[in-house]
Amino acid sequence: MVGYLVKAAPDGECFYSPLVLSLHGSPMHSPRVLRIGERELKSLVRKALSTPIEVCGLLLGRERGEVVEVVEVMEASNLASSPYLFEVNPEDVYRALKEAEKRGVDLVGIYHSHPAAPNPSSKDQEGMRRWPMTWLIISSLDGSVKAYRLSEEGLEEVKVEEV
Repeated sequence: MVGYLVKAAPDGECFYSPLVLSLHGSPMHSPRVLRIGERELKSLVRKALSTPIEVCGLLLGRERGEVVEVVEVMEASNLASSPYLFEVNPEDVYRALKEAEKRGVDLVGIYHSHPAAPNPSSKDQEGMRRWPMTWLIISSLDGSVKAYRLSEEGLEEVKVEEV
């Protein structure tokens, strides 16, 4: 997939980001492991358990072969303000892309919570087609987490590894 994400910042600056660089090009590339810091993951779980609406955000890092290494978690506003739906604020996406560019990393994932088991909904799977990267889902019922990604074979679970 080749395309560009174009976002005008509040100050009028335009930011052009090749999706092929930010999103690693294709849902056909399928990592097997999402490596994330224990402290960061516990913080995401605490946040998901403490709020009635779905939490959401972006994961910055690097893909190294079959491993996605998360180096920073960036919280985003849920414009939907719903316990059953999330919509990441585009300004937060812009901020994450600028931060990734500054740090020499990529946007490698999206996270959000579910008010049930951490399994992707049909809406999530639609989103995965548009944002072909690893999706981390946190249950706001019990704090369990799972990660997923679309591949040629369809939806695949990605192992979550705390470091």
